[in-house]
Amino acid sequence: MSSEATALGTAATGTWGVLRGETQRWLGRRGLFHLVLWLAVLELALYHAVTTKNQPFGGLGYESLMNMLVISSALIGIVLTAAEICSSYHSGTTGWVLGKPVPRSGYVVASVGGLWLGVAATTIFVPALVAYWWLPKVEPYRSVTPEALPLGRFLIALVLISLIMAFFMGLSALLAVLFRRRSAAVILAAWAFLVLRVPFPYGDWMDYTPARLIRTNINQGGWSELTEYIYEVPFDTMSAVTGTLGLTVAFLVAATLVFRRLEL
Repeated sequence: MSSEATALGTAATGTWGVLRGETQRWLGRRGLFHLVLWLAVLELALYHAVTTKNQPFGGLGYESLMNMLVISSALIGIVLTAAEICSSYHSGTTGWVLGKPVPRSGYVVASVGGLWLGVAATTIFVPALVAYWWLPKVEPYRSVTPEALPLGRFLIALVLISLIMAFFMGLSALLAVLFRRRSAAVILAAWAFLVLRVPFPYGDWMDYTPARLIRTNINQGGWSELTEYIYEVPFDTMSAVTGTLGLTVAFLVAATLVFRRLEL
């Protein structure tokens, strides 16, 4: 029993080391560079949308912000996850790391988890909170009374966007270990995002995927369920949240099972 506990503790320590190493990549100079760059891109694009177009219709551009966060975070997460898994595999880094006391399942989960934490902070939470502060202070194209949205709902919406990003990162990780080609993983995961995002008629089963949260509602002026939620519309899509979370875990479990059989 003691030997099993020792082996488990060693594996946990190795997994934690991978997670910490992946997360620390976003805390140094490189992470700061990406944060500043993305802040400039997002905030300037949002400012342009708010001040030069026939929008917002009373929302001070928060609907534009939500759309930008959903699209950009998902696509960035897809690309970086595929790059992380595939480049490490082909460069031999994965084999070297697994020569240490790190289980294969722990390596996949820690790599994707650390990447998710860094990307969520850089592309979702920090830019969104900065925009939340300055958007009500900008004179919009149409004359409306500046008023910030409820902060609690706004933060919950950001958590849901990070969950949606985790869904597509998990899918990208699974595709990356299946095909071991970055381009194939990115193209297929991006195609899945497009299918779930575009407001085509879907079956009821799609209500248990991120589609219910991110696809635009033509009847509501192109808003998604997430955008409606931050404007205090009742939230009735918990099935999509639980389904997205369950599918994310399923993708990661499947990725670890496939990864265990790879020749490194």
